[in-house]
Amino acid sequence: MRKKELQARLDEMRQLLGQLERHSDRISTVLMVREPATSDAADAYEGLRRQVVNAFAERRSHLSQLVQLDDALSRGADARTLAAMVASWLEQASLRRVQDFTGPGRRELFDVLGDPGDHMEVVAPAYVDDLTGRPVRLGRIQAAVTPQRLPQPTPTPEAEPVPERLAAALPGADGDADGPNASGEEQA
Repeated sequence: MRKKELQARLDEMRQLLGQLERHSDRISTVLMVREPATSDAADAYEGLRRQVVNAFAERRSHLSQLVQLDDALSRGADARTLAAMVASWLEQASLRRVQDFTGPGRRELFDVLGDPGDHMEVVAPAYVDDLTGRPVRLGRIQAAVTPQRLPQPTPTPEAEPVPERLAAALPGADGDADGPNASGEEQA
């Protein structure tokens, strides 16, 4: 009983501590709003302002890319033109496509589909933000499908000649009445 009581009390204390932390954050926010001249409030305001400016810049960039893509498609752009366009956008965004999983630290950029085999192949590349080094999307690899060695056909033994003594024992071999004669007709 004592152990259960202590565990319950410990859980209750954790909940109270969590509530205190949340209240502390709220109090700090309220103080920043009421006292905008403090350095903490100025830093928080500047950080928020930068995030808003960056969000608008990213949106304009994304909209510009969509317009370029729509324009290229409406003009009948081929796959090579579209691929070059996307490669340019990836470079502008400092986004790197990783298709080789064998380098140091690269295996962590890929999910393995199914059972790993001796030879693996990339099913989908990984994408990494070069500014942060963090993966944007993990790639996928799976065991490579290798052509199986086809089994060699087993040689069939050629029909061996039937020995004469066995041939003589076959029905119809010597003109016997039960089988056909040499011309294939039944004897009476």
